[in-house]
Amino acid sequence: WTEVEEAALIDYVSANHAKGGDGMHFDPTFWTAAVTEMASHFSGKGKAPDISACKSKWGRLRSMYDAVDAVGNASGMSYIAEHGAGITAEGESVWADLIKVC
Repeated sequence: WTEVEEAALIDYVSANHAKGGDGMHFDPTFWTAAVTEMASHFSGKGKAPDISACKSKWGRLRSMYDAVDAVGNASGMSYIAEHGAGITAEGESVWADLIKVC
């Protein structure tokens, strides 16, 4: 998956998140539609994803987001999606220590 393809999946899920309810648990019809949507965004490096691939990619993207969000909220360190963690030379050792325990 390229960043553009991942962004297309995130955009699709974001635009249709109400179909998953509060827990964002989507039924098979959602994923069938996602596959159709994703087919138009794939660059041609291999086949477009199937339902399993879309669900799996979404799960990994959501897990990564949840991990970053948890670190930012629990540690008191800042993380802004548009700017990243803003790690400076002064704060690099703090982040390195945090990574060791995660």
